Amino acid sequence: MTAPVPETALADEERARIKDVVCEVLDIEPEEITPTGSFIEAYGADSMALVALGATLERTFDIEIENWKVDLMDDLENVFVVVGEALTASR
Repeated sequence: MTAPVPETALADEERARIKDVVCEVLDIEPEEITPTGSFIEAYGADSMALVALGATLERTFDIEIENWKVDLMDDLENVFVVVGEALTASR
């Protein structure tokens, strides 16, 4: 597990949308996901699923996520941070 990256401000609606995408792509029930549960260790995701997650988030939010940042997206909180940074950069 990687160290969490710094928090980036996201609106509640953006957080909810990100969580929906994560749950859909990784096939996790929304009520089962926790903010810091490892996608690989807690939910059984593999590296290909994380790549698919990155691509889906890019399409959904019309952003670009650098390839190395996909590795940081190992739990929901870190996805919020990576997407938040990408949204800030695209505005």
